[in-house]
Amino acid sequence: MKKSLGICFLFVSVSLFGQNKPSSFGIITNYNFATTLDKNPQRPQDGTEQQQSRSGIGIGIYHRLELNKRFDLESSLSYQTKGFNTNQQFAYLGTDEYDNINFDNIYRYLDLNSNIQFKILKNRKFIPKVYAGLGVGYLLSYKLNIDVLPFNTDYPISEYVSNKPNLFSFFYTAGVQIDVNNKFTLGFELKNEIGNFINSGTMKAKHWIWSFKMCYNLSDILG
Repeated sequence: MKKSLGICFLFVSVSLFGQNKPSSFGIITNYNFATTLDKNPQRPQDGTEQQQSRSGIGIGIYHRLELNKRFDLESSLSYQTKGFNTNQQFAYLGTDEYDNINFDNIYRYLDLNSNIQFKILKNRKFIPKVYAGLGVGYLLSYKLNIDVLPFNTDYPISEYVSNKPNLFSFFYTAGVQIDVNNKFTLGFELKNEIGNFINSGTMKAKHWIWSFKMCYNLSDILG
């Protein structure tokens, strides 16, 4: 709760601070590759297991403040899909035949994110930037298609099924992006959770996401 209040206070403060500074706003979209990292705290020698990745999408709105000639601050609110894939083999008794089955396990979030961007080069047509930031995600819904017998009885799938994920999750972001022109921005981003969205005595799991993102500036159209 304290972290949530702190992040909300940060956004309100930034909004008030940036009222008289150059700014822009628009639509942000991304195509991501998401997976989960899980481990058994009772067996630390087993290390961390990475589940198979799934592709997902995100869409939302952003607001960007020009703090000075070198730094921008970008805030965004977006719908994001996260999760993981699981491949299993199903054998038919009495035969040598089997099928490969893919289960798509999806978590849907509303993400609030803010990052500081550093302009590597100034006064250029293409403006490359590096950035880092923090965010909070609110779990809207989730569906584990792997929750069928007998696949949901094996570890760690049984832990994903039996443990309800946290409603809020916190994450950090880091990435690079290029302002192609005054309308389009293209970027590549890593998003990693701080803490775990499942935190039980027998499993701890976090989201890990790589994203390709695009921003489209609507300031001239709607401003």
